[in-house]
Amino acid sequence: MSLRLYLAMTDAEIRSAASLPRHLAFMACHFSPYGAGLTNIPQRLPPESILIVNDRVPVLHHDPALIFRQLKSAVERLKVFGVLLDFQIGNIPLTSQIVKTLVDGLPCPVAVSPAYGAALSCPLFSAPALHQRFCDLVPLKKGRSLWLDTYEETANYKVTATGCHIDEGIYPADTRFFDEELQCSYGLSIEKDCAGFTLSRKAEEIPKYLRAAEQAGITVAVGLYQQLSHIPAFSSNSPPQKEMPPRG
Repeated sequence: MSLRLYLAMTDAEIRSAASLPRHLAFMACHFSPYGAGLTNIPQRLPPESILIVNDRVPVLHHDPALIFRQLKSAVERLKVFGVLLDFQIGNIPLTSQIVKTLVDGLPCPVAVSPAYGAALSCPLFSAPALHQRFCDLVPLKKGRSLWLDTYEETANYKVTATGCHIDEGIYPADTRFFDEELQCSYGLSIEKDCAGFTLSRKAEEIPKYLRAAEQAGITVAVGLYQQLSHIPAFSSNSPPQKEMPPRG
């Protein structure tokens, strides 16, 4: 498989793992709650890793120029494959400024979540909804690459005469069938005034899902180590290496 699956790990998971994934994504870097830059940038990572920056600490008085210098130094020192800006708190002008500064200046691919990447030409970190096919993302991509956000999920669709209501991940999955187009399991129920559909993608179905993603031209996927590391198809993704990146 030419698609590279990166497993996102916390500090604690890295320190306790018997071996590290072949493709590792470090997910503990965030805005400093005490200064103008980032904190928890690792001192060491396996080559070709991904460095994830999140907005768990919301941006406030942070300095885009300082953050750029910090990440440029880390990218060059760690020899990372790329940087993932997993920013989920939308509509913040300073975050938009930080994203543009990093996308324009860093010497590696910079993927951005939809909250801030829609108007840029960088890779987009996203995934089709359970009711969408990979080809449904073609208008969204607009010729750019997609880093696939990969995880277990469940959604419940309630269809009535007035439309469709979707609840994501609220009810246990009641699924009995598998749809090749959507690459997920599904179940259905018919009531007097509505039809209910449950769509679910379980961890053990993700290897097949990634093969379909590869056929659609996607080359990078990022998933959680805690969800995917136990799947046999990904067990060989971890060669016998053990080198902890200390906090920096």
